[in-house]
Amino acid sequence: MLPEAKPITSLDVNHESGLIVTSTGHDHIHLWKADALEAPLNKVQVAPTGGTIVKAQFGPYGRHIATQNGNGTVYIFRLGQN
Repeated sequence: MLPEAKPITSLDVNHESGLIVTSTGHDHIHLWKADALEAPLNKVQVAPTGGTIVKAQFGPYGRHIATQNGNGTVYIFRLGQN
């Protein structure tokens, strides 16, 4: 369950790494490990405070996450090695 217990507005799964990225439409995303859904691995603010995340998605090779924000910007984040 998400810490804020808000509906998920975007979800994507990286089948190779077992990572899941979710958004609740607010200014951050959550990263989860598929085999440990009790708590997210990380919560990352990726939009201005009070902004919205429209969509979060892994890149084709699973090394990046792209977010589409409500203000029209797109951010691309490179995931660390592990």
